[in-house]
Amino acid sequence: MLNRRQFIQSCASVGALLGLPTPSQASSLSGRKFLFVILEGGWDPLCAFAPMFNATGVDMEAGAMPMSIGDFDLVDHAERPAVRSFFENWGASTLVVNGISTRSVSHEVCAEIALTGSSSGSASDWPTLIALAEQNKYPMPSLVFSGVDRAFAPTYPGDHEVVVVRTGESGQLQAMLEGYYLEDTHHYFDPFPQGANSILDDFVRKKSQAIKPHF
Repeated sequence: MLNRRQFIQSCASVGALLGLPTPSQASSLSGRKFLFVILEGGWDPLCAFAPMFNATGVDMEAGAMPMSIGDFDLVDHAERPAVRSFFENWGASTLVVNGISTRSVSHEVCAEIALTGSSSGSASDWPTLIALAEQNKYPMPSLVFSGVDRAFAPTYPGDHEVVVVRTGESGQLQAMLEGYYLEDTHHYFDPFPQGANSILDDFVRKKSQAIKPHF
């Protein structure tokens, strides 16, 4: 498990690898940032977000109980204590949108419609639109970190691919979260392959000798 110091160091290592600004350079890039976390799957909303205990024709899970935290009406269950703790800690900063109609049974089409409002393939998702508005302020306005189970995280830049940078498909994200990324970055990285330096030196020497001095 990473502590806070290790996680910050990991982020700094990834930033260096990707050519991100250093902390001193990034000080001028202040402002609010958006972090989109996309979790794929078919989690039943009746397990947390839809307390349909009084609805006819709906069988709620055995052991589930209605729960209200702040303005949220939720489902509580002994096997999912994280739901209660999350909303107790972060409910004041959370917005839950229930009932987005995607009119499709395809997971990929549903994800595209939910993020872009369209299935055309040319519409841009929310992260891309936000990055597009600030594209002149950041070297990488939209950075997409993929998980380990698929080549790329679901992102739909549409006609604005230029503001989106993808990385993480080689296991970088998992390495950061599990802590062994730091070990991999402690090794010196030579951008030139073995023998390249001597080839460059020889090239420069020959070019220099071919230049005739002018007096």
